Amino acid sequence: MNIKFIAVIFSLVLSGCQSSGDIDPAQKNKINFSEGTLANEKLTSDTNAGLKKILGGFEITPQTNILKTVIQQPVGSPGVSAWREMWIVDSPGAVEKFVITFNETGAGGTDFQIKRLNQPNPTPSESCPKTFGDYKAGELTSQEVQSCLGSPSHENYNPDGRYVYLYKLKTNTILAFVFDKSGMLLNTRGYKQD
Repeated sequence: MNIKFIAVIFSLVLSGCQSSGDIDPAQKNKINFSEGTLANEKLTSDTNAGLKKILGGFEITPQTNILKTVIQQPVGSPGVSAWREMWIVDSPGAVEKFVITFNETGAGGTDFQIKRLNQPNPTPSESCPKTFGDYKAGELTSQEVQSCLGSPSHENYNPDGRYVYLYKLKTNTILAFVFDKSGMLLNTRGYKQD
């Protein structure tokens, strides 16, 4: 199983799931993950169409891998139950995460809501650095980096308190920010993927 996937699921468990429909937020002690989807073929196709609208058709290609995991088991009676899944769209140049809440309507149909995770901040403030090289060690905190770039694609925490934010850009570039245990930026690095 992919370590990045486990880290994403673990961080989701720690933060809980915010309600986006009729289903109550997941309780930490009631979460039971299972790989795959509970959606039938038609519902999966409809959900993929919804993702394409959000992402734009150019991001879902034959090389795209969509990992589906049930993160909250169905609650309610059969035919009118609700459940949540996390779908991770791994496309060349980008990884996007979505929490999808499915609500059976009782008439043989199912409604769904898609919530994008780690959505970048659409309007960074004027005080944000203009280029990657302008993110200077000792001058910025992790909160300031997140306010400029949005939530990271991946986070990694070390036992000594240091932690890393990774941002995967559509240009096949990964930006890495290393912070000390107080949240102060220690180092930056950029990587180009081939």
